[in-house]
Amino acid sequence: IIVPDYRGVGTSSEINCNGSVSYPDDACIAMLKARSDLKHFSITNAARDVLKLVSDLALPSAKVFLYGESFGTYWAQRTMQIAGPDAFAGVVLSSALNPVLIAMAYFDKIENLAHLRFLDSCDRDLNGFCSRLWGGALTRHALQSVILKIKARKHRCVLENFPYLSGPQGVKRLQVALHRANSDIYRRTVIPAVLYRLSRCDSEDVRALRFFLVDVNGVDDPNWTPENSFPPAQFNPQYNTRSNDIYFYMALLSELWWNPAAGPEPSSRQIEAILDRALILQYTTEGAQKLKERGFPIFPKDEYFHKHPVVQYPVLLVSGDWDVASPMEGVLALHQTHPNWTLAEFPYSAHSAPLNSIDSDFCPPLCILGFVKDPVGFRPGDLSCYREARVPFDFTAGRRQMNVSLEFFNTPLLFGSASPSPLDPNLFEDTQQLRLAQPAEV
Repeated sequence: IIVPDYRGVGTSSEINCNGSVSYPDDACIAMLKARSDLKHFSITNAARDVLKLVSDLALPSAKVFLYGESFGTYWAQRTMQIAGPDAFAGVVLSSALNPVLIAMAYFDKIENLAHLRFLDSCDRDLNGFCSRLWGGALTRHALQSVILKIKARKHRCVLENFPYLSGPQGVKRLQVALHRANSDIYRRTVIPAVLYRLSRCDSEDVRALRFFLVDVNGVDDPNWTPENSFPPAQFNPQYNTRSNDIYFYMALLSELWWNPAAGPEPSSRQIEAILDRALILQYTTEGAQKLKERGFPIFPKDEYFHKHPVVQYPVLLVSGDWDVASPMEGVLALHQTHPNWTLAEFPYSAHSAPLNSIDSDFCPPLCILGFVKDPVGFRPGDLSCYREARVPFDFTAGRRQMNVSLEFFNTPLLFGSASPSPLDPNLFEDTQQLRLAQPAEV
């Protein structure tokens, strides 16, 4: 197994500013613009690195499989483009990005839609558990009501207990905190509970929410911004590497920002209007747009940009229908372009499905193992775990949810009781009056 650090990241000639790889400031941008070697850090050159490693390290008789995860699938597909049609025994793309349709200028909007799909499942499963909490309203509508009231500085609980959340800028702190809670399939169950506690707002709710907002997410910091909301990239001694925000934005703005087939890219005002309509997001698009306007350096596009690989070997697509970073829509479009590729779609699975599925569901890694064993003949339906109907996801009970509640609320019950009582539906009034102040959706 060969696992390289991506070019420009970690121990592979890391791109940094005086040792920092966090969101770049003006001094960092000036330092990067003064470099003459950034053109060498392209995705195509990173793909050539993979092929060089395979050439140098793989045994002559070995069957070589390529595995990509998330952005790694974009990297893998570029490697497939330049390697030739029969270079590998097979390729696995988990949480795949579509190299032709991807447009990170709409990333937050697409992520928000995936978040809403998760909230809708809480209305459907367990006999409509979530919708009962809001007196029959849909969870997405209850959340919209709360978000709009906070933006308009009309949410009583926020004004009295969490004033740093109030207003159009303050509400970003809550939205990013909710997004961060989506780091895996179980942590995201805290999202309906935060909405419930904000709406009920008794003394125990205030204590739990303060722990979530302050102790876990630090959104009370007066210097908080979406860009600095994530912990600084730290060196990981276990893997001898670390993440790199600088290169993330460089790759994003170089190749992933806009789909040229979609026409003119959106203006700053259009992006602002799109973000204003979203409910749960991390403002990645806003952060990238700020860097773009400040002249953040990028590497040039080449002849492989905006093209699909054409290959003869088998390819397995692994995806979860609760994936917010690589939503199913893009994966399905990729499969439509390559109907001979095998698609394994997993309900109740999030980003990186092999690591982010429900308890005791080892089906995603079993699919990958089955594919590697027989890449030509493998079909997901051959596995009993894939054929079996999934049990509805439990948003309230069980060891996992208790651990989530302890992690985010410092209390063992997500909703404050095992059987939370429905709230007054008047708390989630029609938001038409509040909507009048919002920009039209683009």
